[in-house]
Amino acid sequence: MSVEKEGNQVIGLVNMIIRVEEFVEDILKQARKPEFEINWLDFQSGEYFYQQNAESNSDIKHYVDFELAGRKMQLQFYPTINFINTYSTSLASLALVCGFLITTLFTLLFLSITGRTYRISTEVILRTRELSKATSRAQESERRIRDVLKKMQLTEQQLHLSDVAFNSTSEAMMITDANKYIIAVNQAFIDITGYSQEEVMYQYPDFLVTGVSLSEPIRLTHELWDIMQQKGTWRGEVRTITKSGDSLPSYLAISAIYDAEQSLTNMVAVFTDMTDVKEAHAKIERHANFDTLTNLPNRRLFTDRLHQEIKRCERQKERICLMFLDLDRFKDVNDTLGHDFGDELLREMATRISSCIREMDTVARLGGDEFTIILSEFNNKAHAITVAKSLITEIEKPVIIKGQSIRVSTSIGMTFFPDDAEEPGLLIQNADRAMYAAKEMGAAHSSSTMQSSSQAGWPGHLSLMS
Repeated sequence: MSVEKEGNQVIGLVNMIIRVEEFVEDILKQARKPEFEINWLDFQSGEYFYQQNAESNSDIKHYVDFELAGRKMQLQFYPTINFINTYSTSLASLALVCGFLITTLFTLLFLSITGRTYRISTEVILRTRELSKATSRAQESERRIRDVLKKMQLTEQQLHLSDVAFNSTSEAMMITDANKYIIAVNQAFIDITGYSQEEVMYQYPDFLVTGVSLSEPIRLTHELWDIMQQKGTWRGEVRTITKSGDSLPSYLAISAIYDAEQSLTNMVAVFTDMTDVKEAHAKIERHANFDTLTNLPNRRLFTDRLHQEIKRCERQKERICLMFLDLDRFKDVNDTLGHDFGDELLREMATRISSCIREMDTVARLGGDEFTIILSEFNNKAHAITVAKSLITEIEKPVIIKGQSIRVSTSIGMTFFPDDAEEPGLLIQNADRAMYAAKEMGAAHSSSTMQSSSQAGWPGHLSLMS
């Protein structure tokens, strides 16, 4: 027997126990003088659900056994004194049979009621089960709806974050469709280029870029799009043209977006204004290679240019003249007139020296009051001597600084490639020695002097008296 059936039988049993007196009274018709007494016994507990007569010793009695809700039951019928006195004739047996018949009818009525109760209970259980299933389906639908809403909220949050990131980044961003027409730009794009979103929407973006860096000399045209189709990405430096016509150095990165079928759907371009970076790089480069006081090449750049010039002359079979120049008694100027006065004097001397040579030549400040000059593509040594004379003449002109007029002299040492040396280090050493030899000679004659390391064997000299 299933659990459901047992539950239904219990329901029927409870129903009958509650209504037992009503059933018994209905059967006996509530006679004024009842002829039978009925007891209802539960075998399992030994207790009576209904009891009219304590069990007597009468020989006239009738028991009806039945089972309800898995429990064995018994209905006990006993005649009353009224019945015995009334029917103590030959009809007694017939009356007893009628009593038994009534008992049987009672049993049938009892079972009928119990059966109807069972069917009603079964129907209730079926309806309850259907309601439970409907409730489960409703709960499942609610769960799915909550999941969908949660995903929608998450998607909305992600879209919001993407939009914030898209418009908050300092890098200009531009999105095109598969045909390379602009469909979206961010705020940085508007700020950098000066174009509003309405002005660039559905425009071909070639008006923004004039060309790529020298390392990849390709114009940003259909040729570039072909590269994108093949590789999916492109990166490089370009010049971005703003609405006002300014040309900005920019670093451009383009990426292609494909759908599930690997068809091109969009392109995303991100470019950064490199103006500040370029300026910072140029400043660092200048500090690394140029003297901050005179803006002339420093020792590092001078050495590099000397190496490059020697390589060029070796290939083309040409000559180089290297000059070292020193201002006489510059320390005395600093000590007596101050370092500010000395710095101004050095700046003036740098200007005068630069005015005496060609653009292809190099003038550098090695430090202190020492300058060096690289003369290239000259005809003969006489040309180098002419340049040295013009330097002495220009340097000895009076200088007016802070209302004071001052004159300085100079000592110049010269050496030639490949006549005197072929190694850069040896050339520098020769020119430096020649300069100090000229300085010693100038001190003896109180004049500006010039000394060449190639004159009549070392330390031969060439002296020019001012």
